[in-house]
Amino acid sequence: SYTAGSLLAANSALWTTWSGGTASEDALVSDAQAYSESNSVYIVGNTGPTDLVLPFPSDYTSGVYELKMKMYIVIGKGAYFNLQQSAVPGIAWMLEVYFDNAGGGNALAGGATIPISYNPGTWNDIKVSVDLNNDLAVLYINSASVYNWQWSLGATGTGAQKMWGGMNIFAYAFNAQDAEFYVDDVVLSKLAVNDCPQPIELFVSNLTSTSAKVQWNVAPGAIGYKIFYHQDGNPAGIKKSSSGNSKKLGNLLPNTTYKWAVQSICANQPLIASPFTMGPDFTTPPLRLLNEQVNAPLEAGIFPNPASDNTTISFSLYDASPITIRLIDLNGKVIDEISNAMYPEGSHQVTFNSSDVPSGLYLLQLATNKEVVTSKLVIER
Repeated sequence: SYTAGSLLAANSALWTTWSGGTASEDALVSDAQAYSESNSVYIVGNTGPTDLVLPFPSDYTSGVYELKMKMYIVIGKGAYFNLQQSAVPGIAWMLEVYFDNAGGGNALAGGATIPISYNPGTWNDIKVSVDLNNDLAVLYINSASVYNWQWSLGATGTGAQKMWGGMNIFAYAFNAQDAEFYVDDVVLSKLAVNDCPQPIELFVSNLTSTSAKVQWNVAPGAIGYKIFYHQDGNPAGIKKSSSGNSKKLGNLLPNTTYKWAVQSICANQPLIASPFTMGPDFTTPPLRLLNEQVNAPLEAGIFPNPASDNTTISFSLYDASPITIRLIDLNGKVIDEISNAMYPEGSHQVTFNSSDVPSGLYLLQLATNKEVVTSKLVIER
């Protein structure tokens, strides 16, 4: 509906400029590039003067929102945008994204600086999902999750509130490089949050130097889940999928703190998904050298519990050791000797078929030459 060669803010009821409609800060509508239809908005300069603002209808403090847009960054040039806490710009910056002139750059979110990548000379998908109900945001570039963070920390990590009111597109770039880019198909959506319930009661188990098992309660109606996790302070996100309510995260770094979040998926075509739920941070233990003396206790995990048929028993050993695993009733009678073998150092899983065991409360006993660990196991049908 715009005419190429005209100013965007001057001809729009939706857009304005940082100073409230100043012509020198406005941007031209252009037909030189367009993702859909025939026009886009053209931003060029260095530290201005173009300074567009998209104020939202109100300053949102609850709900789940998604901002999408297409960006075409001219080869050899950079770009920039930020998200604002309020429809009145300048109160607080919630996210800043700096594109450099060579397909890279960084984002500033939650007080962290995150490296990014994009494709110069073509259209890039930019998306930011903000769950104000749970104070969580995720930045995506070309469908890849770049970073998830606590929204109320803002861009710098301090001085912001759990609120979202607008976007700013400024003629700027990484390290004050020259900016030249096009923006098209800007869409702000409020997402339904009741169609797909969020995962709840998130926790971590089976933690080793290089792996962890993240778990949560089954969300009614979910057909699967997406898990995002990253190192604290090194926020390149990793995305995993799970068909059940747990996921083993491998190839972790020893003695490192991780952040993670889970989303329920209730349908794929079209996608119906819940907001993300943040899990508790976890820290992997230091990697033990072979000649270290370690007196860490034996720990075991049982999943699922209650069980109806197959149950998985997980445990980790700091040294090779014989292990005896027994199922015992409350009278002390051994119902089944599940395993009696030598296990090497590391993490192990043993599957036990309880389909022939009557329903009830039992004790699962793991014994080494040095210690015995007993856990409760409920079998029900």
